[in-house]
Amino acid sequence: SSVVLLPRLGVNYLSSLGRPRLQLAVSPNGRYLVDGYGVPFQLRGDSPWTMPVQLTREEVVSYLDNRRLKGFNAILLETIEVNDGYGDTAPANAYGDSPFAGSNFTTFTEAYWQHIDYIVSQAEVRGIVVLMCAMYLGASGGSEGWYSAAVSAGEADVQTYGEFLGARYRNSPNIIWVNGGDYRPPTLAIPNALATGILNRDNRHLFTSHWARPSTGTDGSPSWLTLNSSYTQETNVSSRILTDYQTTTNIPTFLIESYYEGSFAGQPTLSAQDSTREACQSILSGAGGHVYGNHTVWPFDTGW
Repeated sequence: SSVVLLPRLGVNYLSSLGRPRLQLAVSPNGRYLVDGYGVPFQLRGDSPWTMPVQLTREEVVSYLDNRRLKGFNAILLETIEVNDGYGDTAPANAYGDSPFAGSNFTTFTEAYWQHIDYIVSQAEVRGIVVLMCAMYLGASGGSEGWYSAAVSAGEADVQTYGEFLGARYRNSPNIIWVNGGDYRPPTLAIPNALATGILNRDNRHLFTSHWARPSTGTDGSPSWLTLNSSYTQETNVSSRILTDYQTTTNIPTFLIESYYEGSFAGQPTLSAQDSTREACQSILSGAGGHVYGNHTVWPFDTGW
């Protein structure tokens, strides 16, 4: 066979090559993810939840380059962040731009969303998929998330926000939509409204969920779910993944979260070895990938 030598590829060309590759789908047998060429894609993620509000563009590039060199091909982040103490300027980003110009979910600040555009595009050229948590609801629907504000605004406004997101990112190949955020409400009215809005404008991308620990994405029977997720304790990674693998034969599951490396109030302290064990347990039990987390990195604390 002959060897074809390619010229040095510029960023734009790399981006065009990445578009079909990063358009992920479910394999024909429903067990794992495939890229745009039908090649199996094992999701290896990190959890920079607060990156959209904590990092400048230069820091975004530094972070993404570091993660790409370490073999990560996905990141999980909050598209919008409440002022809960984890984002220094939230809901504004590092440049002082807030996501909404007036009423939440219906008026949008272009500069803020251009920063999100930048994150998505820079991830794409590095072969990284963005797990986009569109509206983090917050543990128990409390002050860490947007659930109360969404209920107050109403389903119509939430759907408008979803339509904005769907229209803006429909043509970005490297998106997986994430609904929820450490909470599955007693009724799925708000998550359903958000999903309806997104799907009205974008039916190209996979849709998963992040409910409360411990859970599986199929809890509540969301009609929009096309990629299952497993959210575990440290001690039940294998059993949770295996159960989800065996009971959802038409869509794959992945470990969206277990416990993170490092220390955090109210949670166990995990070493790097502990985190590696969680990853291995998930893959060996049937997961199509896993998402790692670090307690210094996700809020971008000093020394991240």
